[in-house]
Amino acid sequence: MSINRIENPYVMRIEDTTVVNNHFSGNHKDWDDKTEFDSFKENFRVIIRQEQEKKCCFCKSYIKQRKQNADIEHFIPKSKHKRFTFHPENLAISCKRCNSVKSIHNPFDDSNIPNDSIENYPRSSEFYSLVHPHFDDYYVNIRIIDNVLIQAVTDKGWNTVVRCALYEPELAMDKAKEELFNSENIKDVFMRLMMDYDDDDMQERLLIILRNLNSI
Repeated sequence: MSINRIENPYVMRIEDTTVVNNHFSGNHKDWDDKTEFDSFKENFRVIIRQEQEKKCCFCKSYIKQRKQNADIEHFIPKSKHKRFTFHPENLAISCKRCNSVKSIHNPFDDSNIPNDSIENYPRSSEFYSLVHPHFDDYYVNIRIIDNVLIQAVTDKGWNTVVRCALYEPELAMDKAKEELFNSENIKDVFMRLMMDYDDDDMQERLLIILRNLNSI
């Protein structure tokens, strides 16, 4: 059974705290601009990728170790609340695709709060409109049929599926390719899914994926 959430957040090392205190000016652009944070980023990737069973926090696709594949996702965008730029519970590992699609969407409702005026990181699930990698049970909100087709179970799951475009056939195709390494019957899985759905749009999406699989 896959993990539902990050149970063991990253623990800041002494050297991490030192470099943040010495080099983080309070400008969120420091994250990308300053090489002093490279060691922290790499260590975070190694530890939290393992904690996430080497899977993206949004689509649960397998992520390779290289930084070209594994993005560090700021759940509350660092541009919105820069004080949480290095907060371990605001960080998770995502694939390039999901990090790009989610972009700077802010799942924390701070519409009535002055920008960056929050002192402590909001640690309750109820504060967030999307499935939080640390505070929400992923598989309570979202299910993945045969490790390929992603469906929402709750309203929060639906928000996450829509915001991160987890419904796209291309994503299901990529996940199906992953499954080919583990199962030789993935095409049979899609045939069964097509028979299980009455929804024409869903059947069309599955048919597109099946045609692509047949070309592999």
